[in-house]
Order: sequence, then structure tokens, then C-alpha cells
Amino acid sequence: MLGISLLSFEVLSRLAPYFKIKPEPVCPKLGQKKLDALIEYDSEKAMVEVCVVQERWEELLAHGFFSYIPGVKVNNVLRNKFEGQLKEGKDDLEIPILIVLCLDWYMGFTGMLEAEEAIYDFYDIPGTEMVTAIGAYQRHYDKNDPFVGKLYTSCKPPTNKMSPKFRLRLECALFGNNSANEK
Repeated sequence: MLGISLLSFEVLSRLAPYFKIKPEPVCPKLGQKKLDALIEYDSEKAMVEVCVVQERWEELLAHGFFSYIPGVKVNNVLRNKFEGQLKEGKDDLEIPILIVLCLDWYMGFTGMLEAEEAIYDFYDIPGTEMVTAIGAYQRHYDKNDPFVGKLYTSCKPPTNKMSPKFRLRLECALFGNNSANEK
């Protein structure tokens, strides 16, 4: 039985018209841990993991109560994925890795800007260059296509690169004309 969340299905459904998708692929170097999908286009592949960044329910229900440092939630989610599922980057998976963050339940002070700072802070951790790119998005329901986001890459060269053609296809599949770069 698939252990993929509804959120993951939502993201993978955006990728489906553009990529061949294999859910929860087996990767011997990860052992029992699995990422959400393997995507492929034109003989190029990447592994995808989708996760949500959210406040604790107590904070969401407290109507304006903030008890965190900006970016901590994003950074914690990325660290947990890196340390848990990706085994701190100790094994080269020999394939580009993409993490997609849903920020809908995240009440950060400055939204995407705060997420961007946390993502680049994450890339300062040794071994994180195994994560080829990190996508972050929020839904803006006032748009025809509500996914608004951006694809971030490390300032360091990634362990496994994706071609510019693959990266552009990925960004267009996820965000279409709603890239946060255009804001």
C-alpha cells in the first residue's frame, strides 16, 4: 500500500503531464526509507519528496500568538528530511533529489522570503548539496492556477545535477506562470 499523502498526490498530479512518475521507488541506499516518487523525462531522472511546513495547532488556533524565530519551521522540516530519510547525505544516491515544501499552513512573518532564507541556511549544512533543488509554494486562491512558488538550488555545486532543460520543465510543471521569481 502506498504511503504517499494527499499533499504528495497533489504535487505529483502537477508533474504527471510532464514526467513519467513511479511512486515510492525502491532505493537500496535508503534502506526502508522511501521518497515519494521518481520522475523521468527524456532519459533524465530525479527523486521527489513532498512535505508540509506548518505551525503547531496550538499556535494556529491562538489567533495571533507567535512563539518562534523566523525560518525555524522551514529549517526543521528540511533538517528532519535530510537527517532521517536522506541519512545526512552520507550515501550518494546517484540521482538528483528534489524536496517540495508546501507552506500553506505556515504563518511565517514574511512568507516566501523567510522560506528562502531558511532554505539557503539549510544548504550551509555539510552534505546538503545532495539535495539538488528545493521547491517551496503557497496557494493563492485569487489566481486561476493557485500554486505560487519557486525552485531553489544550492550555491554549492549539487552532488547530482539536473540539466537546465529538466529543471525548467520541473519549474513550469510545478508553478507554471506563477513562479515567485516574477513577484
